[in-house]
Amino acid sequence: MGIVVDIGCGSYCRGDVCIDLNPFDTRITPHLDRFVGFSRNPDGMYIVADAHMLPLRSGIASYVLAIHVIEHCDHPAKVLREAMRILEPSGTIIVEVPNPRKNPADWVDRTHIYSWTIASLENMLRYIGFDDVLCTTVHHDDDVQCRARKYG
Repeated sequence: MGIVVDIGCGSYCRGDVCIDLNPFDTRITPHLDRFVGFSRNPDGMYIVADAHMLPLRSGIASYVLAIHVIEHCDHPAKVLREAMRILEPSGTIIVEVPNPRKNPADWVDRTHIYSWTIASLENMLRYIGFDDVLCTTVHHDDDVQCRARKYG
């Protein structure tokens, strides 16, 4: 496996390179490991950066994780384009977002700018240019999770 980039990792780095959008958020969410498939990496390199303009070269990552992050971003399509840019050909992105239809508390979370369904997240990933998009709900809180690949 090549480099794993975890965008919006908070204090729980799952990648080799972890982009922390808010260095003051100290919440740790270990329960996500079993659903995402990547365990905490205490040796990951932390970078504080804007997810809309990642300070990484193109084609560096085999995997990009965006777990509970794009609903907080001003321009989620731009974040997903940046993820595609840093992915190597045949690289995989895993995106997970809350499902407010299953957890109404997500409607009142003031940090959530956008809300997603399986269909809307799948459509966004395809619109950006990802292929082999597979979206489903995952068991904790019925969150929406998509895996997609970059070709070319």
